[in-house]
Amino acid sequence: MVLDQIIPQHTPSNLSERFEAEWIGEHTLGSFLLKPSHIPWVVFVPKHPLTPDNAAHIYPLLYELSDWLSEQGLGIHNNIAKLGNVLPYCHIHLVMRTPQDECWPNPIWGQTLTPCLTPDKAQRIDLIRQFLSTHS
Repeated sequence: MVLDQIIPQHTPSNLSERFEAEWIGEHTLGSFLLKPSHIPWVVFVPKHPLTPDNAAHIYPLLYELSDWLSEQGLGIHNNIAKLGNVLPYCHIHLVMRTPQDECWPNPIWGQTLTPCLTPDKAQRIDLIRQFLSTHS
């Protein structure tokens, strides 16, 4: 299996289907999706290979988003990881953690997580879109 593939059809429906997550918005560097878990979990899918130059722009953006979400009360700690063991597509996870989340202090990877409640999901979508509106 070839890993870190760049998805040529970078459309909301294609990305949502492949990552089992809701497409939230697009940035010039890639797309943002939200996993349906109670723990705030964002997936970033880059439009181009993760070269050192691209990574030098992508990771600061993800850390800024993490800071923004933390300021909005969605977590006190982040996990940012490019795992790619299950899906062969290049993507980066941003997970906001608190000592009260259902997996703390263990990793969330491979766990069956409680689904996100609709009001929480709507708030997260709104917050991420607010962030993207000022970081295009």
